[in-house]
Amino acid sequence: MADGSRLPLSGWPRRAGAILIDLAVLIATWFVFLLLCFFVINAFGRQGDPVVVTTRAFMVVNLVFFWVLLPLFWGGLLTGIWGRTPGKAALRLKVVSTVDHQRTIGFWKGIGREVVRAAPFLEHARIAHPRVVWLSRLVCREGGDETTVEVSCIMRALDVEVVDAVWAVVESRVPQRPSGRGHRPRIPDRVCFWGMLIRLVTGCSWVTAERLLGGRVSDTTMRARRDEWIEAGVFEDLEAESVEAYDRIVGLDLAEACVDGSVHKAPCGGEGTGKSPVDRGKLGFKWSLLTDRGGGIPVAAALGGANRHDLTLLEPTLGAAGRRGLLDGVETLHLDRGYDSAGARRLCADAGIADVVCPKRRAPGAASGPRPAPLGPRWAIERTNSWLSNFGQLRRNTDRRPQHRRAQLALAIACILTVKLINHRNRWNPTP
Repeated sequence: MADGSRLPLSGWPRRAGAILIDLAVLIATWFVFLLLCFFVINAFGRQGDPVVVTTRAFMVVNLVFFWVLLPLFWGGLLTGIWGRTPGKAALRLKVVSTVDHQRTIGFWKGIGREVVRAAPFLEHARIAHPRVVWLSRLVCREGGDETTVEVSCIMRALDVEVVDAVWAVVESRVPQRPSGRGHRPRIPDRVCFWGMLIRLVTGCSWVTAERLLGGRVSDTTMRARRDEWIEAGVFEDLEAESVEAYDRIVGLDLAEACVDGSVHKAPCGGEGTGKSPVDRGKLGFKWSLLTDRGGGIPVAAALGGANRHDLTLLEPTLGAAGRRGLLDGVETLHLDRGYDSAGARRLCADAGIADVVCPKRRAPGAASGPRPAPLGPRWAIERTNSWLSNFGQLRRNTDRRPQHRRAQLALAIACILTVKLINHRNRWNPTP
């Protein structure tokens, strides 16, 4: 896909039966309407009769609708069939794939080729997926050549300014390997980084990311490059430098910090996953974050299975913050009711945190019923969990290894902090 205006719609054979049934119902409805019109004309049978004239006008309108306007409606119907499938962010990306609403999207279907305008697709996206609100471009620059890849910007992580800022840090840490003579040229690291970022934001598969990049890099190469960067510590350094840059420019308010966990889907399973107690026992994973009070900035994180208690991830979360030297400034730690135990207070005391604010659990034998606990400063970390949940691969992860999920979490945190720094710059140094 060089210009982003045409994308093949894949996966239709799995829903061909439903599509054909819907088409048969539409055609049957059309014929019934025509038979009704002929019956009315024959019943009155007089030329110039208002009922006859009106019926013939309805027939003309019906023919125009079926042969001219039906392709637009049919495209919207296909959008509804595919767009409502959970976790199909890649298909949503195919649906909304053009900047100009007047341009058309060409795609192949099993029953023939139709050209459908982008308007019904965009309208469905606004209703079913509110996050799809504006479009952006990723621009590839290689040796003076510039190639534009148009994608739907589900969030600001795909903004050109954000991508360039994050890539500047990644590029300085990517291990350089010269291309050997007699072999094919090495795929540019920037292109592989795009594929990783698009997959992280949209939640699509590696194969879909390859097609969105026009086949310029294979899914195997992107996975191999990701593993190479993980081994070199690129994502870990990226997250650490992002946190350090935010602390240096804006400043972290760690006097009152928060720790909380969040459970998400992992349908492919693998190491580091477990049965989720909040998702009918389906496989999932959990992250635990430590954030500051001011902006909810994630400064440390740990991963585990969805079946693990939040308390078991408290120690690795505090340990990650301690390795970055950020626990010294923490005076008060806010936790939710799930951390109310002597073990949690002992872990905090060992980390040098004396003041722990944690709502009490319900005592055994106490009266049942809702007993709401005040959220307090913990609203900041709940908002941070929401920020991270906007990334498709964090909301529904398809990786099978914990180091891959941890790399995606680090890249998402770096994107969030980069957006925060850009907003801070634009606020205090507005461009003319």
